[in-house]
Amino acid sequence: MKVLLTASRILVGEARMVGLIGALELVPNKPSRREKFADTGKVGTICRDISFRNGLVMRATRDSMIISPPLVIKHEEADELIRRATKTLDETLSVLKAQGLMR
Repeated sequence: MKVLLTASRILVGEARMVGLIGALELVPNKPSRREKFADTGKVGTICRDISFRNGLVMRATRDSMIISPPLVIKHEEADELIRRATKTLDETLSVLKAQGLMR
């Protein structure tokens, strides 16, 4: 999951995992990764709302998205989780650009 969601997504500065629990750190400038969004938590909340609309439960902690799937998950379900997370990140980026929060 880390490689799939970090490599191709401009919003994801870092992906962390312990077991099945993962966190995606959302950043405005991926190359630096140290830069944070001006209004801490706003981007996380936007992403959380979009994830809910996409049928994926991700919890926003500031601008980190927490993913905690069931302890028993099939390969097909994990693939669906990645698909929905990818869609959520893409839609979040579109909203941020429309609101002028990202270039």
